[in-house]
Amino acid sequence: MMKRKEYIWAYLFVAAPILGFMLFALIPLSYSVYVSFTDYSGYTAPVFNGGDNYVKLVKDELFWKTLLNTVIFLFAKVLR
Repeated sequence: MMKRKEYIWAYLFVAAPILGFMLFALIPLSYSVYVSFTDYSGYTAPVFNGGDNYVKLVKDELFWKTLLNTVIFLFAKVLR
């Protein structure tokens, strides 16, 4: 049976990678999702605009060309 002190050390060793994941991956990802639903220039406060950014993205011809190029490049490199 493990002693209480050993449990504390075990939790501390597990907490370090979880904290690192939250600090360097989860928080920036969450902020990016939040900003994607706003009208944000970097100089002013973000203003919520719903899904307008995604509607503009779907209607943009350059986005579809870029996505197609990315998929072609992906398959060309993976299947090579």
